[in-house]
Amino acid sequence: MIVTKHKDETAAIICEPTGGSSGVYLPDKGYLNAMRRITEENNMLLIFDEIKTGFRLAFGGAMEYYGVTPDIAIFAKAIANGFPLSAVAGKKDIMETAKQKILFGGTYNSNPVSIAASLATLNELEKRDVYPRLYRLSEKLFKGINEALSRNGIPGVVQGPGPLFDIFFIRQS
Repeated sequence: MIVTKHKDETAAIICEPTGGSSGVYLPDKGYLNAMRRITEENNMLLIFDEIKTGFRLAFGGAMEYYGVTPDIAIFAKAIANGFPLSAVAGKKDIMETAKQKILFGGTYNSNPVSIAASLATLNELEKRDVYPRLYRLSEKLFKGINEALSRNGIPGVVQGPGPLFDIFFIRQS
């Protein structure tokens, strides 16, 4: 296995738990758990890039949705409903080390509008019925899109979990 072969040269495995940047694709069952196990066995960090998936699948992101906790997770604009904001979350020992050794700076640091937007967004997302409702509405949307594709003879597929989805059009030869 490539990870074992290069474990002394590799500090971390970084992945999007559910693709977002290159189209929504679902990991095979057990894939993320296997990555967690491999990183632990080889003394590597597991980092989830949740820039697209964070807060879309569940309040706790893909890590809550799939039940796999990375060492570090990275979030972005979804935390503030599109306003410029990012966050890095991680295990306490890692974050304490980072706080001592890494200087964080940026144009939007402490931006009051982004902070207010994030508080409002997180307060709404934390409500009990938000995610079940998002998933119900997504299922209705998927059904409608699939019916429209079929009715118009357009080969395609709607794929994704709930509110994080893509439509893939299929070329038939």
